[in-house]
Amino acid sequence: MGTTKLEIDPWASNPLVDGFTAKNPTIVKAALAERPAPTLFTNWDLPPFTASGVDPQFLMWLPFGCRHYAASEPRPAAVLQLIEESGRDPDASVDSDGLNDYLRRVVDWITGRGVDPELQASQAAHATYDQIFGEAEAADAARRFEQNKAQADLLAMKTRTGAYADPGRATR
Repeated sequence: MGTTKLEIDPWASNPLVDGFTAKNPTIVKAALAERPAPTLFTNWDLPPFTASGVDPQFLMWLPFGCRHYAASEPRPAAVLQLIEESGRDPDASVDSDGLNDYLRRVVDWITGRGVDPELQASQAAHATYDQIFGEAEAADAARRFEQNKAQADLLAMKTRTGAYADPGRATR
């Protein structure tokens, strides 16, 4: 059984997420249930500005593998040259920290990495509890849990700082 290659539209605004959505919408739906899909740039599919002052919309003339580099390039002439040289090559890519970060964020999102497993387990346990016992009892249990957790955290802090010494271990 072979794997099929992920089809990526290099001129899409969020090409890897779009590719995963087309290939396996079920996995994407599960990933979206955990957290929103990453965007090409940290908070947007295009940055609000570029280092060169070139309108960010011009980045869409480049395949996604060149956009981060072009956004961080301070010279407008260099951005234009990149558009001229790479604007029609779907496989063009320029290594950059931003591109590498995008690739990592998408892989982490689609595989569920980076999601706190304790948080996931806690959310699942709360959902089950709510289904069984109802919201009022769940709220009461949550209050008790937070009180116990606060007491445990205080005890741990006192133990770490020595403010809570074990009398059996007193030294002279």
